[in-house]
Amino acid sequence: MATHNISMTKRAEELSFQDKLTGLRNRNYLESLGDDLVNDSLPVSVIMMDCNFLKRTNDLYGHEMGDELLRRTASVLRRTAGEKFVPMRIGGDEFLLICPRTDRESACEVVQDLRLSLAAASDEVLTVSASFGVATAETPGCSLTEMYHIADHNMYQEKRKVHAREADC
Repeated sequence: MATHNISMTKRAEELSFQDKLTGLRNRNYLESLGDDLVNDSLPVSVIMMDCNFLKRTNDLYGHEMGDELLRRTASVLRRTAGEKFVPMRIGGDEFLLICPRTDRESACEVVQDLRLSLAAASDEVLTVSASFGVATAETPGCSLTEMYHIADHNMYQEKRKVHAREADC
């Protein structure tokens, strides 16, 4: 009976770290990581991404298509991450990719790969695209929380440019 309780507890913990819609790790998992990952895997980069057209998709086609947009985005992120990186859905339409042993230049190459793969996941109904922000730590002492906030800030700068271009059309 004790073994059953341990496996149930382990399963409950796994579920608490998994996003139900996409199957990716979630914000709970991010918060459980602590800073060891950052300081033990230098250089480390964090790539923040936010879907560009989720609200428009939900408004035009309904929430089922919005969910499909999120699933496609997660699928691209999972394929790009492979075994090397840690993909997560942080909430809503925000995703995070933790890239141990990845300098800024390499992280920017990952972003370009993601852009191309997201475009390839688009079709005549769904435009799959995202805005990105990158933060890289080269030396010990940076916290995962700090890196997340820097990447988030950088992503929102790009997001504002995307929305400004949309308004011009």
